[in-house]
Amino acid sequence: MHGTARATVDLYKYVVGLARAGLDNLVCFTELIDNSLDAQATSVRIVVKNGKEFRIHDNGTGIPDITSLVCFGGHVSHRSTQSGMYGVGFKDAALVLGGEGSKVTVSTRSGGTRTACTIDWHRLKDTDECMEWHSDADVDAVPGTQIAIQPLKQRFPEGDRREKLLSQLGYIYSPAIKRGAVIQITTGTKATTLAPWKLPLLEDVVDERIEIGGKRARLHAGIVPKGERNDRPGLTYSHGFRVIKRAGSAGCGAWSINRICGFVEIDERRGWHRTKNKTDLVEADDLYEEVERRLTPLLQKAAEHAHSIDIEGARSSLEGLVAEALLGPPDEKARRGAGDELGTKNPTGNGKKHTRAKQTQRGATFGRRHVSTIRLEFRDGWSAGEPLGLWEVNQKSASIALFSDHPLIRRAMCPWNSDALFVAAMAVVSVSRDSESPAQLGWVGGHGALVKLAEYTGKLDARLDGRLLAEAAE
Repeated sequence: MHGTARATVDLYKYVVGLARAGLDNLVCFTELIDNSLDAQATSVRIVVKNGKEFRIHDNGTGIPDITSLVCFGGHVSHRSTQSGMYGVGFKDAALVLGGEGSKVTVSTRSGGTRTACTIDWHRLKDTDECMEWHSDADVDAVPGTQIAIQPLKQRFPEGDRREKLLSQLGYIYSPAIKRGAVIQITTGTKATTLAPWKLPLLEDVVDERIEIGGKRARLHAGIVPKGERNDRPGLTYSHGFRVIKRAGSAGCGAWSINRICGFVEIDERRGWHRTKNKTDLVEADDLYEEVERRLTPLLQKAAEHAHSIDIEGARSSLEGLVAEALLGPPDEKARRGAGDELGTKNPTGNGKKHTRAKQTQRGATFGRRHVSTIRLEFRDGWSAGEPLGLWEVNQKSASIALFSDHPLIRRAMCPWNSDALFVAAMAVVSVSRDSESPAQLGWVGGHGALVKLAEYTGKLDARLDGRLLAEAAE
């Protein structure tokens, strides 16, 4: 059997528009891989030759109506999922990859019939016939489809961008890969088999089945502990062979998702439907509400966990600023000037350490008491009438302890206000009566803290809660 196929309308300008739509590689590849997996393929192999050819081959059930490839508005559904995108996504992807001047060859075997066709988009400029095809009965033909696009206009990325794209595809098709599907992409001489997304280490895991009005899903989520990376915070929703909603806050309400990670698997036969472009679920508000209800205790704990991690990071940054303000820039130390005599001298052991220097060099700071580190900490225990913190000097270190239950400190910590807390720390040092403070802290006291703070903030009249620095510290 032979024949030609005509576009349903004279749409060469529309073809050009599709070819220049600006879709990225991820969208194009997912459109074509979706078609293969919709056809129940367990093997999908893609070969990319930049500037020359794109080829995809699968072992699926084939394309039952090949003329739908060029019928704009056409659509072929597969019995397995009722979500086939032939006739819609194919044209978008093929035209973006190859451009309006490319040709597409298709060979497919379905239901004992082998069909081959050639699509020449450029012919639509002069005629409504853009595809020639022929088919033959072949009951022994192995099912599958092979599509080639020549030449290839859109380039496949290299280096880190290549690895990122492959990682994204592996994430999207994790459900299919975990079920045994093999998706391989070859660029140049490098072949890569997509690896599925793996959950990070989780604590307090929730693993439950959800059923609402006969629709079913599985919820699996937990808290990513401190020190572990959470590259995909929130919940990932999958339907059938692929991810539908990428990791996000759906099902988590207004809670922080920084330390939450997990997935919701939709039952593809008795579950919520996915949108036509497979990037969302249709009328799934009841599902999101139920997921949030099941996860509320976990979400609350994760939010507290994330807050404590954020606070620790903010405290560490503030500690560095305070240390630099008090000790000077890091990695700087005093150095004696050059002597008047040439040669070397043996140390006598009875010399005194210098307290003043003409030069500096990299290294730990020399001080009268060798204080080289300053710790900033928060503790409870404030009493009315007492200062808002303590200044403590040890042999080689000093610490500023701010009372977290002091009204001013409590308000500055939630939400975190680094400027106010810096002023408070300087105030604690400025009113300290520690006569053993190291020499390099000699500027502290009286108006010194205000002057030093002005160098860091540009605010000579620095205030805390409306009052001058020294007043707030009393």
